[in-house]
Amino acid sequence: MACASRSEGTSEVAASLFKAFPALIPIAGIDLVNANKVPTGSAMIVAACVDDPVEMMGINRDLRAIVPGGTATYFVPFLKAKNEKEAKSICTNLTFGDRGANTYSLHKMYTLYLPEDRDEDSWGKEFKYLLKLCDWLDEQDQIMPRELLDRRAALRTSTATGLVDDLFWPDKNAKALKIRSNFVLLPTEDGKHDLTQADIFVVVSALLNNLRNEDGQDSLKANQFERRVISPANFVKFNDGIIQASILRAARDNELNYVASDTDKYSKAMCEILLKMLISPLEEAREALTEFVLAIAVGRLRMQKIHKDQIAEAIVVNKNALPNAAFVMAKAMLAGIE
Repeated sequence: MACASRSEGTSEVAASLFKAFPALIPIAGIDLVNANKVPTGSAMIVAACVDDPVEMMGINRDLRAIVPGGTATYFVPFLKAKNEKEAKSICTNLTFGDRGANTYSLHKMYTLYLPEDRDEDSWGKEFKYLLKLCDWLDEQDQIMPRELLDRRAALRTSTATGLVDDLFWPDKNAKALKIRSNFVLLPTEDGKHDLTQADIFVVVSALLNNLRNEDGQDSLKANQFERRVISPANFVKFNDGIIQASILRAARDNELNYVASDTDKYSKAMCEILLKMLISPLEEAREALTEFVLAIAVGRLRMQKIHKDQIAEAIVVNKNALPNAAFVMAKAMLAGIE
């Protein structure tokens, strides 16, 4: 028996299999092409997540030569695809062997419908913006606030370490955004089950992705003749700061473009929501304020200039009650730094 295992995130699972089945011969996926042929043999392929079908299909191709006339079984906790059609295509291709369709079998626990990776995500744009902001402050002979320096450093190392509970900017009191109990989209068992920021972001990303692949009035599906945006009202309906931040980060740029039509009603509505947030006596109402300002500054949340200026000016006036990072970004916006 042979086991082709991807190295990332599979070591513990593979180790358990090798212990349970001593006859298994461990082989890394990249070494499979040089493995000895095992006619009518069996192969077990272990992967933490099928997120790159091209790589797994390469393993499938090599297996047809390594175990001719044999069987192969895929064990994957997660299969990631853009939609149901793509997920079905991946499964069909991976289970195709020398006896046609369903020659091999695939066992998975969950199918995650998530959007394709972008060339540059919102954290990449944020990092570039912080570099530009730092240069602007230097030109003004101003000191870069500590929170901006810390955030820039965290983003610099994020490609190696990842982000789990520091995806978003904290509130005014430097408290990390956190979902409240009984999150409607993912059970928390009355707060007993802790959810990370990454958990909430993935859920919101999946929700928006599903809307992009559905038809109907509430669909986010876009084409060359029609563009759809996320209604500003959603930022009132979903008033947890972490959900608001997740929407801002997970949305495509065009989905937050409130100046793409011939009317300014969406831009005005978004402006009114943010202005009310600024004057609210409850700090919880504006816990995601820095995320909103950042989204405007980097061009993800697009509004008419008059509305952008109103928000920035209101932040500068009320700076003592707001996060310092939001104040600095607002000053930069008024100076034309974007």
